Amino acid sequence: MRKLALVLMLPVLCGFEGRPWVPFVAHMDERGNESNSAATGDYSSTTAYFEYRPPAGTIVRVHRLIVLIEDSQGIDADSYGNTVSLTNGILVQVVESDAGDGATVKFQLEDDPIKDVHDWSSYTFDATLKSWGTGNDFALFRWSFTRFSSGIYLDGDKDEAIRIVCRDNMTHLVDHKFTVQGEIITQRQR
Repeated sequence: MRKLALVLMLPVLCGFEGRPWVPFVAHMDERGNESNSAATGDYSSTTAYFEYRPPAGTIVRVHRLIVLIEDSQGIDADSYGNTVSLTNGILVQVVESDAGDGATVKFQLEDDPIKDVHDWSSYTFDATLKSWGTGNDFALFRWSFTRFSSGIYLDGDKDEAIRIVCRDNMTHLVDHKFTVQGEIITQRQR
């Protein structure tokens, strides 16, 4: 019976290509202001980038992106929160280099900008609305890249990042965060 238990545990202990699985979870911080992970500012005149960039010497595979939208007025499908639909919309990109608007976009993960809650749910299978009768409502979206691909690989030595591009006023939101989860594939010695 012990051998059977060990065999059943192997998928949990091993990750990509049988190597030990080293998970990571990271909030996507605002570029230039790494202490801020809440996308609740007015970005209509100055674009903000919220990104995760692995450190040099590290390659990661991003399994999923978690999006949190919290609004004190409730959550509507045709709004971004409750009050407004976004004018310019949010972009999800994988980029190379750290040049803001001048970064090389390797690919963009959606055809059209995300302008409302419905748009997030059209890309994510897992969408949840939380409301307990008192307090703020919030929506959670889990976009699992490994459900339709091998995930998003980011190489810290190539200065690659996954980023959210915010180009609208989001001051109506109580909270708005992006979190990535995945595994560390390689950590090179320096």
